[in-house]
Amino acid sequence: MRRYGLVSGAFFSLLAFVQLTRAVLGWSGQVAAVSVPVWASVVACLVATSFAVWGFRASRGAA
Repeated sequence: MRRYGLVSGAFFSLLAFVQLTRAVLGWSGQVAAVSVPVWASVVACLVATSFAVWGFRASRGAA
């Protein structure tokens, strides 16, 4: 379970970094024909960061 937490934490950290980069640089995003606003990346960054912290804490607590 320790390795799963580490991999999950690393993945969500990378995802949070990409979302933060998109928000700071103002990159446009589009899914099919729907334009995704930049504020959605801020929310996604916060959620991904919380998942990353959760994953790293879970890996630290596992034996």
